[in-house]
Amino acid sequence: MPTKRIEFIDAMRGFTMFLVVLAHVSEYILLPNNPQAFSFSNIFSMFRMPMFFFISGFVLYKTGFEWNADNTIAFFKKKIPVQVLSPLLFLLLYCTLHSEYTFGNAIFHVNKYGYWFTFVLFVYFCLYIIMQWLFRLFHVSNWLRDALLLVAGLVVYLWTTHYVGKQSGNLYGLLSVGRWPYFLFFVIGTRVRKYYQEFERLLDTTWLTLLCLIVFIGLNFMPSLVNVSNMAYHLLLRLSGLIVVFAVFRKYQHNFSREHAFGRMAQFVGRRTLDIYLIHYFFLITNMQALLPDFSNLNSPFLELLTGTAVTIAIMACCLLVSAVLRVSPIAAHYLFGQKIEPRQ
Repeated sequence: MPTKRIEFIDAMRGFTMFLVVLAHVSEYILLPNNPQAFSFSNIFSMFRMPMFFFISGFVLYKTGFEWNADNTIAFFKKKIPVQVLSPLLFLLLYCTLHSEYTFGNAIFHVNKYGYWFTFVLFVYFCLYIIMQWLFRLFHVSNWLRDALLLVAGLVVYLWTTHYVGKQSGNLYGLLSVGRWPYFLFFVIGTRVRKYYQEFERLLDTTWLTLLCLIVFIGLNFMPSLVNVSNMAYHLLLRLSGLIVVFAVFRKYQHNFSREHAFGRMAQFVGRRTLDIYLIHYFFLITNMQALLPDFSNLNSPFLELLTGTAVTIAIMACCLLVSAVLRVSPIAAHYLFGQKIEPRQ
């Protein structure tokens, strides 16, 4: 049974896509010689990808939906073209333009030269659906399903964070196992959607959002705490930052609705995140850094943020323009970006 689309979730996804492009602009254009220099993008990175996977899990869950054979087959028929085949095509084109890269090496690299997200999300879909099938097979109770999903997410987080790291060149690289820690946030997203009313009541209490804000700011100002427990430190940073961002968008959801121009724009970007993600790397293949100062030497993070924001908006606008041209063809729109093919009248 389909659930009503929540407008601010689309807007939040658009915001997260903006942060992804901003991170790449900062790393490849503004801080090319020292991407580890202080940048506000480094702070955003604490919740940027967790938020993306959280939203993916959030929108995947549908009340009353059953993962039977027909629904599973229909789901994969829809997802394989846009989650696997289309990114492979864009990755092949990217490697063709980058003479120093090879498609074979890219496939077995944990980061896929940037195109790892869709492949990893597809793996998450598989893991989640396999667990749903096992739950049905063994008649696992509802509350135990929730517990087992969260435990599985935590186990994957601990295993991949501590033991796997960023191994490449083998099955670990092919499946981008080093990126599997985000599966925990994907699972959390599905559970938040399932118990959304209860989660809203928690957000309406003053203490949860305030506590998360204190934790996020405190951990950012006390990086030495990473020495106590690296995994716990980053898990708390990611989770607290995610909850704060979600709470802000929910609090001001009226401003992100279709009634406001900014809300309509943010939602449109949110519905075109796949397009922007697949296309934006091609706009980073430039000598733009030759036109801009190396901000790692300027020690001006605010100026770097403003410059990065301007460049990011320009790149996203170009991506949307290219997307609009590609979507002129219903076939291209369907197989590249997953747009439904409307039946002929």
